[in-house]
Amino acid sequence: MRVTVGATSDPIVVGVTDQNNVVIDVNPGHQVSLEVVPQPRIEARVDRGVLGPTGPTGATGPTGAASTVAGPTGPTGPTGAQGVQGVTGPTGPTGATGDVGPTGPTGAASTVAGPTGPQGNTGPTGAQGPTGPTGSTGATGDTGPTGPTGPTGAASTVAGPTGPTGPTGAQGDIGPTGPTGAASTVAGPTGPTGSTGNTGPTGPTGATGGTGAGGALGYWGSFWSTATQTAAAANTPYSITLNNADPSNNGVSVVSNSRVTFAYAGVYSLTFSIQFTNSDTQIHDANVWLRKNNAGSAGDVPDTDSKFSVINSHGGVHGNVIGTVNFVLSLAANDFIELVWSTTNTQVSLESLPAGTSPVSPRIPSVVFTATQVMYTQVGPTGPTGSTGATGATGPTGAQGVAGPTGPTGSQGIQGPTGPTGDQGVAGPTGPTGANSTVPGPTGPTGPIYGSRVVAVADATSITMNADTTDMATQANTQAAGTLTINAPTGTLANGQKIMLRLTSTNVQTFSWNAVFAGSTDLALPTTSSGSGKEDYMGFIYDSTATKWHMIAKNFGF
Repeated sequence: MRVTVGATSDPIVVGVTDQNNVVIDVNPGHQVSLEVVPQPRIEARVDRGVLGPTGPTGATGPTGAASTVAGPTGPTGPTGAQGVQGVTGPTGPTGATGDVGPTGPTGAASTVAGPTGPQGNTGPTGAQGPTGPTGSTGATGDTGPTGPTGPTGAASTVAGPTGPTGPTGAQGDIGPTGPTGAASTVAGPTGPTGSTGNTGPTGPTGATGGTGAGGALGYWGSFWSTATQTAAAANTPYSITLNNADPSNNGVSVVSNSRVTFAYAGVYSLTFSIQFTNSDTQIHDANVWLRKNNAGSAGDVPDTDSKFSVINSHGGVHGNVIGTVNFVLSLAANDFIELVWSTTNTQVSLESLPAGTSPVSPRIPSVVFTATQVMYTQVGPTGPTGSTGATGATGPTGAQGVAGPTGPTGSQGIQGPTGPTGDQGVAGPTGPTGANSTVPGPTGPTGPIYGSRVVAVADATSITMNADTTDMATQANTQAAGTLTINAPTGTLANGQKIMLRLTSTNVQTFSWNAVFAGSTDLALPTTSSGSGKEDYMGFIYDSTATKWHMIAKNFGF
């Protein structure tokens, strides 16, 4: 439906039959006010005529000074009455866009959330980031063992025929040997020996050097512990450990933390000093004794036990007692001695106390142990030998006697001529090579693989390896938890010889090593096995200079 608004100012009432399509044309110079009941879809177009060209922009005038006083806002005029909807005029051309009006004040915030807007388009994918650094390559797995070489087939048992030997040429005649000249039968006379000159006088003996200062020539060792040692249970023996040693020790060392080992036989004076501490309010006892070459009570040295009653704590201070005993024992090479202690109450300990500050004093070790060889003569080294006196002049040599004439040599007989050599016979032709055997020979037995002399040791509380017949000793140990003694290997030992021990133990075993075994700073001898049926490997190499089996490998818990 189309309605045109002309020059009249009277209201125009239009009945609308098509509420979805109403067009109002308004002639230029007229205004239109619409009132639509009910509200349909309305399209209004204003015909303003042909739009003239835009004139040139005038020059901008100078900007006046800004006002410092805002002018008053004028009153809002009354709203005019709603005019009658006019006839829709023809649609005019779209006019130029007017200036944007000022932004109105912001309305109060809505208390009702508006509907969520539609999902925006997905933004473009960002550029791919730089590739991260390549991770380090994992460790290469161990190379598997090389399989044994297959046996070599037997050599052919049928030899080809040998060709005939050519005839030997005739032997030439040997010429006759000339006669040998006769030897002289008369020896010339020996001239007389000249007389010996007189011996010169002996020079004076130099003065004897003074005796050097006395010094110990015996073997000795000094050891102590800076660790506090406690007892986990009362009336139970524990080995006392020593974690420090004098760097000048000679022939005496500590092995496995507690075994004072003597490299040379001799009589030794042994002295210990122990700092006992009691934190209980009652007096308790502690015992200390010697144990020799054994981790169990079978090694206890008779008549070496001492009992100390440690005073109780008092006035908030622990009770302290020093226990000192001296022994003299005859020991063989590679014997070892341990200090063993027990207490009637676990509140008694061997305590190392820190250095004092008032007054300043050194640290108190928990244990001190010294060993000194007892000698019949402990004299200092011999002083230097005095200088030798000057040697007297040698007497003159007697005159040489006249040598007798040498007898004449017999004349040489004439050498007979050598006979001619016979001609070489012609070599016979080489016989044909025999045909290859068509029947393979029997396969020989497989040779032994180096290092495969694995010897099983009987299940027992000790292990003795025979180095003559064993590269690896194995033991499946099912003994109850206790001490497993590793004895010195038997046999003829070679410098650099190696031997392995593989132990599978059902229960944890405490090792008691023979003194011929030695650990190092990097790899000490193990003290216990893994137990629980796990396999423990230990490797040793023999040092003939030190007469020791040095531990070079240990891997437990397979």
